Amino acid sequence: MKYRHLLAATAAAALSAILLGADARAQVGPAAAPPAAAPRASGNGSTVLLNVGWLFENHPALKQMKTEMKGDVERADEQVKAKREEIKRLVEQLEVHRGKPEFKVMEEQIAKAQTDLNLQIALQRKEFMLREAKMYYDTYREIQDEVNYYCQQNGVSLVLRFSANQVDTQVPESVLEFINRPVVWYAGDRDITGIVLDSIVKRRGGSRTANPTIPSGPGVPFKR
Repeated sequence: MKYRHLLAATAAAALSAILLGADARAQVGPAAAPPAAAPRASGNGSTVLLNVGWLFENHPALKQMKTEMKGDVERADEQVKAKREEIKRLVEQLEVHRGKPEFKVMEEQIAKAQTDLNLQIALQRKEFMLREAKMYYDTYREIQDEVNYYCQQNGVSLVLRFSANQVDTQVPESVLEFINRPVVWYAGDRDITGIVLDSIVKRRGGSRTANPTIPSGPGVPFKR
């Protein structure tokens, strides 16, 4: 079973449905990376911007947790596949015993096995969904703490969430997302996303190994 969306409709895909792909979080087109060390906002009452989606994609601890969870989901999927194959073999054997005294007993065993498997899938799906929710909640709280500290230190009074994703004019959803962005234009030095990620990584005892390309601005997908 391939990993797909959190709310996958079929039971067979239920276990693999909770990983990154969900995504309500997934966005069309690559996100422009913020600078590793953007200029700090200055002055009282400043407004700055934060690309939360990009932080989720690049948060080191969240990336590790998602990798671990993906492995757990794949192992759970393999267990489900094995049990489905076992039930399939029982069904094949059942046909051989049709009309015999043991047929009803075997039929009840198969029904119970299928019911137990459906229950297992439902419980594991709930467990993975709760686990994923906690992962993102804890990560967002950590981001909030870093933003709070930065704002207190630099006199910032307002932080707006924004997206720097590139726009694909061949995808209507991408264009719609672009024209509905609450931030129409911004100066590049208002983006503190790189600073926040640097602070998170340093607090965790690491360091960023790559200097992402500094975006030239919010950008317009159409030629003027």
